[in-house]
Amino acid sequence: MRDVTERAQEDRQIVIGKGGATEPYDATHWTGQWGGAEPRAKPHRTDASAATGTRESPPARSNQRAKSFQAERARRQRRYVALASGLAAVGLLLVVVIPDPDQPKPPQFARAGLASSQVSNTAPPPSNADAAGAQGRAPRIAEAPEPAIQRSQNGERAVAISQELAEARRAIENLTAQLRTQATENDHALAQERARTAALVQEAEAARKELTATRAQQTQALEQERASAAALASQLSTSRQEGEALAAQLRKTVAEAGQPKQADAAKTAQSLEQEQQKAAALAEAEAARRQLTATMAQQHQMLEQERARGAALANQLLAARQETDALTAQLRKVVGETAQLKQSEAARSAQLLQQEQQKATVLSTEADAARQALATATLQHRQALEQERARGAALANQLAVARQDSEALAAQLRKAVSETAQFKQAETARNAQILQLEQQKAAALAEVEAVRQALTATGAEQRQALAEERARGVALANQVSTARQDNEALEAQLRKAQDEAGQSRRAAETTIAELRQTLQQERDRAAAMTSESRAARFGVSGPAATEPLAISQDSRLPQEVAVVEAEQPAVAEAHVSQEAMRLIARAGALLGQGDIGSARIVLERAIEMGSARASFMLAETYDPRILSAWGTYGTRGEVTRARELYVKAQAGGIQEAKDRVGALLR
Repeated sequence: MRDVTERAQEDRQIVIGKGGATEPYDATHWTGQWGGAEPRAKPHRTDASAATGTRESPPARSNQRAKSFQAERARRQRRYVALASGLAAVGLLLVVVIPDPDQPKPPQFARAGLASSQVSNTAPPPSNADAAGAQGRAPRIAEAPEPAIQRSQNGERAVAISQELAEARRAIENLTAQLRTQATENDHALAQERARTAALVQEAEAARKELTATRAQQTQALEQERASAAALASQLSTSRQEGEALAAQLRKTVAEAGQPKQADAAKTAQSLEQEQQKAAALAEAEAARRQLTATMAQQHQMLEQERARGAALANQLLAARQETDALTAQLRKVVGETAQLKQSEAARSAQLLQQEQQKATVLSTEADAARQALATATLQHRQALEQERARGAALANQLAVARQDSEALAAQLRKAVSETAQFKQAETARNAQILQLEQQKAAALAEVEAVRQALTATGAEQRQALAEERARGVALANQVSTARQDNEALEAQLRKAQDEAGQSRRAAETTIAELRQTLQQERDRAAAMTSESRAARFGVSGPAATEPLAISQDSRLPQEVAVVEAEQPAVAEAHVSQEAMRLIARAGALLGQGDIGSARIVLERAIEMGSARASFMLAETYDPRILSAWGTYGTRGEVTRARELYVKAQAGGIQEAKDRVGALLR
């Protein structure tokens, strides 16, 4: 019964036919291109990315590299298994077919002897005549010479074949050592790739943590900017409240201009204290503005640092990718060189196997010739049959030993196949680990790319937020500056109003003193006239004549005082020069023509001359309600400026300005 062991790997197949105990090993052949086939060419890409020349993403390239690497490892594994199986089969063939050099005859002669013995055992017993003829021929057979030359030639051939077998075994050992070295190198490369992948994962984790910290810092800085802006807004509101309080104080000061000097001094001290508080608040606002400017500069510097750090991380990531690509190219080059080396070794093994097949064919031919010669010698030498039988028994024992050796070699072959299968499983596990590491690396690269995109988007958002906060800070600074200017203008108006009130008060006091002096003179004159008339008229009594005059004098005094008090604004207006009146008339004409800008310039000159009416008219040109009532378009109103001018006009004696200030506050 013939046992056939067949091993096929892709297009490389090894078929070994093993015969029975009495059959020669003549069914061994090879199919396919043993070890010399080039790796299959990779299919050309026909997808959209190859057609259009678009660049693949890093995860796709990593997956493709992992798949190509796994396919290359699988092809290399199959070549290892095929080569090991072929070499084991060659060793088994050489051990079983080639005889031991110590034996006198090759196994073919032993099989021939066994066959002849079996034929002799199955043949019928010879007749008496044949026995007599055999006894007569026995001396001649005993005297026949043995084929010593043929045995010596077979021994030399057996020695040569045993040497070649030893060389084949050494080649197998060298190939096994090379396989182990290659496996060690592959394990080392796999460990390096794992370490590199772990380093990439750690870098991605560090980049993620750094991005989180940067986001936290930028969020904290944004909160600080918002808090600073809120503080500035609060300071602006406080400044506005102080300005309104100052305006109220100004109105109160104007209303109380006629009170005694002691009350004016107390109020002036209180106003001075409030002005000092206001100056302190403005100083704090200025310090806050400077702090805001410094904070914004620091935030801008931090943002630039974060940009530089992100660029450095991107460069490091690009360098890591380039290094990974270079290592992958080196690995492919090493794999290609290993494949070429294995192909050359496989070609050499195939050549040796072909030579061994040729030698086996020659030996088989010689064995057939020897078998024929042995049959002829057996017919001629009946007497040497017993010796041949004994020798056949010895050869049978040797054949049993050879079978045991063959079984041991077959066990070794099975063990080698099992080890190859285990090696294949280990390689499969390594390939799975490599694929998993490549996937992790691709995921890490994708995550780093997402982190970079998130960093870019976050930087844009932070830049936009910083720009908005900067614009808001500039607007608040402008508002603070405007409020400071308003407060300074109000302070100037307050001082000017206080000066004008003092001048008005002094003028009123002077007028009252003059009126009192005139009144006293009139009283003295009336008294003198009364005395003279009483002395001239004898019929009129003194008390009756003097009482009406006193009553008339007493009744006239309040009227005169009232006239003086009513004429105080008129006295203030009397100080305005004729040039100011002419400018006011010119401004009225310009307002009638709708030329508000020119009218403002003329009224400013009239205000410089001290005209309260000019202040009132200029305030109307800044009052939005008055401008709307006039039907003007394209002229911008300013509530703060209008309020300041109304307050100044009210301080100058224009009572209508008070109502206008109240309307603006509403």
